[in-house]
Amino acid sequence: MHDPAAESQPPTDPAEPDNPWAQEGHARSWWVSAEERDVRADAADQRAEDRDTAARARDAAADLVLEDARAREHLAYQRIREVTRRLNALDAGEADQHVHLQQASEAIQEAIDSGADEPLLHLLREVLKLLDVQFADVIATSIQRSRLRVDLQHAGQLLAGAADDRTAAASDRSAAAADRTAAAGDRDSARTARRDATAYRGLDEPDLPTL
Repeated sequence: MHDPAAESQPPTDPAEPDNPWAQEGHARSWWVSAEERDVRADAADQRAEDRDTAARARDAAADLVLEDARAREHLAYQRIREVTRRLNALDAGEADQHVHLQQASEAIQEAIDSGADEPLLHLLREVLKLLDVQFADVIATSIQRSRLRVDLQHAGQLLAGAADDRTAAASDRSAAAADRTAAAGDRDSARTARRDATAYRGLDEPDLPTL
């Protein structure tokens, strides 16, 4: 099994200390290890930069999603306030109008049934027609009220969508935090690799004999 910790230790006990080629190979092994550690350090730095970039992108995405959520909520609250105001006005006006129309219709019908003369009967029938029109207006008002309630349902859907947006934004921010934690680990690995490389280069290379 590969032991990364073992790589941080300088090579020891060359096979043939009196052999100049062995000594040169031994010295070169220190230098190669230092170069490799430099490469690892650069790679770790690059990973850290990539993770930081990803974290910034996630934060930006979270900001955009939160803006959408706030816009949805603002629109939803506007609709709720307007619809509530109109519903209250419709409910109050419709209740009074319905009572008055009902009373007028009953009074006219009673006059017709009591045997009024023809001119009066004609007038009463015309009034009944007008009352029918007003009843139709009441029905139209009821339809309008139903549509307003549909608007309220849409407002509720907007609020639900805003809640989903906030959940997604929280997830993005959590992922960004994880990226930043990983980036910090990568930078720590890079520092360790550079320290090891410096230590390897600081070791005195053995003097090579002149052939």
